[in-house]
Amino acid sequence: RAGSPEAPPDAAARSRRAIRVAVCLAGQARTFAHPAVWRSVREHLLEDGRHELFLVLATGSLTAAAASGWNDQRVTSPCELRDALEALAPRATRLVVDDFSPPAACGSAPKTTRQFQKWAACAELVERHEAATGGAYDYIFRSRPDVLWRASPRVERLARGLAG
Repeated sequence: RAGSPEAPPDAAARSRRAIRVAVCLAGQARTFAHPAVWRSVREHLLEDGRHELFLVLATGSLTAAAASGWNDQRVTSPCELRDALEALAPRATRLVVDDFSPPAACGSAPKTTRQFQKWAACAELVERHEAATGGAYDYIFRSRPDVLWRASPRVERLARGLAG
């Protein structure tokens, strides 16, 4: 974009204005729907509304959980998940049912690469939102959705440190 009227501001100009941060949570929902977890996301990660949330949540399936023994892969209460989504009001959400079958030999992605697919899907949600609104984020902060945040990572301070 160099030379265009929309060239990005220099580091000094960026430090004087609010930095726009998209928080991208992608992965297995697991404990995300628990009130203590999503409230910690709202307070510490989103810093009470300073940053915008994008979600890609794998909810798991009952048959896959039973077959694999991975019972922690699914949300135990759909009502708690609904409450979390309503309270956090993400800009965009994609729910994914991660079925652990068929095995990789049948052409499905191995479980380890599905995490990267979810990150890519979350980045796509951010890009679509930017295109639809005409606004761009300065940074994307990514994390897992099932983390209990006890303190803020101070996302904006981290971003300012990267800017230089």
